[in-house]
Amino acid sequence: MWRAVLTATAIAVGLILPAAPVAVAADRPVDVTKYSVSDYVFDRGGCKKETVKVSRSVSPDVEYLSLSADVTFRGSIASWVYFSGDSVSTRLQLCPFEERGAYKIGPTEVSGSTQDGVYFDYLDSTSKTFTSAVRQRPI
Repeated sequence: MWRAVLTATAIAVGLILPAAPVAVAADRPVDVTKYSVSDYVFDRGGCKKETVKVSRSVSPDVEYLSLSADVTFRGSIASWVYFSGDSVSTRLQLCPFEERGAYKIGPTEVSGSTQDGVYFDYLDSTSKTFTSAVRQRPI
């Protein structure tokens, strides 16, 4: 009797819960896989620019592509990065009078179109955290 109850329960749970998570990136024409950026260390006055690179996988039928991501500090927007077409790097400027600590790039808004004229616009959750600090000068 217990075997029948357990079997019925297993069947019911199997009908309610999916067997495996559905792969989201499989049906998306662009998959942002990672960002790379160096930590910012200010050792003299003035703003500093660093190169931000994006790694992505792009379907061969994508004709136009645009990637943009906010750069946030403690949840507030501090700046943004933008990549268009074949571009995989850009420059990000931060200044020493801005807050120091952990910054985050992402998530990424992905938009564009395919050769068939199909437009897409979605949010990719890939992100990168980096830090900003000031190097103390000797007295």
